[in-house]
Amino acid sequence: MRSDRREAAEDRQRRGIADSAPYLHDGRAPTLKDAILAHAGDALAVRNAFAALTADQQSQISEFLGTLGRQENKDAAAVDLGGFVIEQTNKFLSFVVPAGTLVPHGGYLIVGRNATKTAFQTFYGKTLDTNVVYINSGSSGPPKLPQINGDETYAMFDSQHLTVDGPTIAQPSSAQRTFGRTRCGTPAAAATSWISNASSAAIATPGGGPLNTGLSFVCLSEIADATDTKMEYVEIFVE
Repeated sequence: MRSDRREAAEDRQRRGIADSAPYLHDGRAPTLKDAILAHAGDALAVRNAFAALTADQQSQISEFLGTLGRQENKDAAAVDLGGFVIEQTNKFLSFVVPAGTLVPHGGYLIVGRNATKTAFQTFYGKTLDTNVVYINSGSSGPPKLPQINGDETYAMFDSQHLTVDGPTIAQPSSAQRTFGRTRCGTPAAAATSWISNASSAAIATPGGGPLNTGLSFVCLSEIADATDTKMEYVEIFVE
């Protein structure tokens, strides 16, 4: 049993998904919220103050607490996304991330349709940081991904074809939208998990990404249509 649990934890670590629970000394609290609400005695006043907050305020506190003591994640080895698959519905396409694609914690993988990194940065007016890995999916021939024409959704799978994230919300039938994830860990298919804007080079935030939840997710974080189709991209965030 111990060996099985250790192997499961190591597998999650390889996939960049760190265990963050259970909490309390006996592990009876599955979430940070449960851990706070389980307190009594000297901590009862604090517990009651937390219980009186709105759900959004409680979520903000849990998110902050989740970032504490995570220096080991920041300094951890980069996550190998080699073999991960991004799938696009509607004109079905799939792109396999090349072997050895290492993305640091707090970093991003950007898969562009058919533009060099230099051309991509010029178009969006942004210099990608060192924590951003850029791949031109068109450099090795078809399929070029993404191809955003309307109604597409995206999903991501690991090298064993286990679902990591998605499917996402769909582009409208006319496309021309840029979707930015508010944070990983929220349902990819929920409209409330994304900020939707009319596509433009000024609106897109390649390498900007969502808020960090503190839970070491790997998620689809931005999907951007573009007036120049070569500049369309899908972004993955590694917490």
